[in-house]
Amino acid sequence: MPSGGFADCVERSGASVFVQGSARHAGANRRRSASHLPTAPDPFRIAPMVKEMRARQRRLLVGFVTVIVVELVLLGLALVARPAVQAIPGRYRSRLPVAVQRLAHQPHAYLLPTPDILVTAALPTFPVTPPSPTPTAAPPTRTPVARPPTRQDMTATPSRTPIATRTPSPTPTVTTVRDPALIARSTPADLERAFLTLAGVTHSYQLWNNCGPATLTMALSYYGWQGDQRVAAAFLKPDQEDKNVNPSEMAAFVQQQGLEVIVRYGGDVQLIRQLLLAGFPVLIEKGFDPEPDRLGWMGHYLLIVGYNEFEKSFVTMDSYLGPDRKESYTETDEYWRHFNRTYLVIFRPEQRADLAAVLGDDMAPTVNAWNTLSVNIAEVRAMPADAFAWFNLGTSYAQVGFYPDAAGAYDEARRLGLPWRMLWYQFGPFESYLQVGRVDDVLTLAEATLATTREVEEAFYYRGVALKTKGDLVRAREAFEQAVSLNPNFAAGVQALAALPPVGG
Repeated sequence: MPSGGFADCVERSGASVFVQGSARHAGANRRRSASHLPTAPDPFRIAPMVKEMRARQRRLLVGFVTVIVVELVLLGLALVARPAVQAIPGRYRSRLPVAVQRLAHQPHAYLLPTPDILVTAALPTFPVTPPSPTPTAAPPTRTPVARPPTRQDMTATPSRTPIATRTPSPTPTVTTVRDPALIARSTPADLERAFLTLAGVTHSYQLWNNCGPATLTMALSYYGWQGDQRVAAAFLKPDQEDKNVNPSEMAAFVQQQGLEVIVRYGGDVQLIRQLLLAGFPVLIEKGFDPEPDRLGWMGHYLLIVGYNEFEKSFVTMDSYLGPDRKESYTETDEYWRHFNRTYLVIFRPEQRADLAAVLGDDMAPTVNAWNTLSVNIAEVRAMPADAFAWFNLGTSYAQVGFYPDAAGAYDEARRLGLPWRMLWYQFGPFESYLQVGRVDDVLTLAEATLATTREVEEAFYYRGVALKTKGDLVRAREAFEQAVSLNPNFAAGVQALAALPPVGG
């Protein structure tokens, strides 16, 4: 046996065991270390993610470009379609979708332009004495008051001439409603006049933009007239898009039917009651902005056929809102004053004395103008920041011929802010500014009005008068022709056009 063979074998065997054990531990350590190293990217997973991200970017870009293109197309269509939509008459355009109707909207100011200069309106001291109501009486001259009114000036309050008590003739047909609780607390005299509704009025809902003819038709039906609002409209507004019918135009139509009519200003609740008691329905011109439509302030006609004194309300026939509607005295007067409390009363020729007994001295137009002026002065003093009060004052000043004072009152009304439709219906500022030589104001207001509608012949007429005054006969003729084309029955426009020299002459 070789020397040391056993021992050597044992030693090498131990070393072999050690080496094998060390190798196993090293492998385990490498596996543990490898678990903490970042995993190598998997190309089979990255490629779809990149592809999806790029597709999403393309979709966003395509969507953005599509929106821009659509907006540009719509803008182009709007520019092309706007004139076409605007050319559609309003009575048809109103039936289109709202989005299409908006294409026809012309941006404009929501108040009338304010004056470049302000002329202070002079308020005369009380009392304002009207001229004697005789045919030959001329309006009295006066010296405008250059100072603000004093407390003593404001102590007097204008009042209507007391109305004589009389038995109505003919006796109206009335419908009365009695509340037992109210009857128990009332005297016989109270009950006799507490409730009244005139019978015999046929209600008519207005056609498109037709409150004037419709309301006048209702008033005429009380006197047995058998026509309808289309007949009245054919005379009052041959162009169905015409935005306004004047009280004077309504009066002319009534007279053609063999009846008589008066147009007066400065009415009040008590007067309406007296007229109803005497058997006369009362047609008033008023402001209007009904809920829920809220289309903005506009003018409206209303027929009053009854009242309830205990409820302090009128019974009205409204061509827009419906028949037999209650409207409080307060609400009626608030909107009525927007038109200087204008009222019309239709009557048969044989009823003139009956009507005069109710109206008193207001039966005379000149005296009525002075009485209304007194009321306007009182209201301006009571409400100096009210634009309608100043506008009414200007209207009454113009009616009595004091045009410089009228211009000053209108200036103040414009400064305080008037609705943009104001001059669709009332034209005193045009006349007053013309009378004092402020032609540029006339043109400014006419252009502002025509920017909101092209269907007011009076705006074209006053534009023509101003242009004629400036010597621009060509454009004046165009304006007069437009006025007459809207309403061939518009006498002022017809006369102005005829007065121009011949073309080429």
